[in-house]
Amino acid sequence: MKKGFYIELYNIDTYPTESQIRETIINDQGINNVEFIDNISFLVKNKSIIFKLKDGTYEVEVRKIRFWYVLYCREIN
Repeated sequence: MKKGFYIELYNIDTYPTESQIRETIINDQGINNVEFIDNISFLVKNKSIIFKLKDGTYEVEVRKIRFWYVLYCREIN
């Protein structure tokens, strides 16, 4: 069964930048636990950021829920 988690971005009013997404994931998961896969470029809103944790590889999808944005991180392998 695939795993996943989400991170709510209460303090970001506009669509988050790549650096905001990366910083949020690092702050949530811990800098030593996250390895970003850099061959994925974040050029448009529908492009995902992919990162690895020790338990799997995850893809990030950004969605707006009511008044804030949420990062949905779902396992892809």
